[in-house]
Amino acid sequence: ERPISGIIGMIRYNTTAGEFEGYNGAWNALGGGVSNLTTDISFDQSVSVGVIRANPPASGQGNDLEIAASDATGGGPDRGGDIVLTPGLPVGGDREGRIGMNGDIQFGNGTDRRININGAGSGVAGDELRISAGTGGSGNTDGGDLFLVAGNAQGTGNGGDVVVSPGATGSGTEGRFRVNGDFTLNDGTAVSGHVLTTDASGNASWQAAPAASFVGVNSNFSFSTLADREIFIQNSATAGNNLTVRAGNGGTTTGGDLNLNGGDVTV
Repeated sequence: ERPISGIIGMIRYNTTAGEFEGYNGAWNALGGGVSNLTTDISFDQSVSVGVIRANPPASGQGNDLEIAASDATGGGPDRGGDIVLTPGLPVGGDREGRIGMNGDIQFGNGTDRRININGAGSGVAGDELRISAGTGGSGNTDGGDLFLVAGNAQGTGNGGDVVVSPGATGSGTEGRFRVNGDFTLNDGTAVSGHVLTTDASGNASWQAAPAASFVGVNSNFSFSTLADREIFIQNSATAGNNLTVRAGNGGTTTGGDLNLNGGDVTV
């Protein structure tokens, strides 16, 4: 049913008269429909929440509410009109208003879609774009998960990629992809003790850790004097592993000396 008692600024569709009506103390026609309006729709300042909504049906699925900008016309390379939702500006240092969505956001098919912030003016840094899951309520509650899910494939097609692209560099440093917390890669190759490895194309997978190998040091190294230091091999559940410290072999000359200097040398 359409609303009978109105709030100033409310709009309804009168199914009997076949026209939209606005409430300003009484219900009055809006001149043949919203599509024919030539002026702005504004709500009285006494209305704390202005509402434009589709009337519910007598039964069944709810009615859609569509807000559509106009298509471009003519033969030129002109873009279609924008739909601009502008929250109110703050007063006294408070935050600006928000655009609240109490449901899903879904884009239509036909072309790629974007969520982006317009470029800043000359000499001004670009604004941040944050997508945040919900914070848990008071008490021992969990925060909401944030999912970035690409489209599923059909038939023999390939699933969509999730691409995270840091900003390209101008004359400064290229942007980075940062993870401030734990990172989990569940691609089916994870095994306890494996390490994340990449191929030459940057494709990552979990692989067995490489066998221990020699580490070459082409210069002197020293330990801090703040505390005693050790070079050792960790204990093994079976036979202990050997630790060899040796000087270099000579080619056609004398081999190098192994010098143990300092205080007491305990072997």
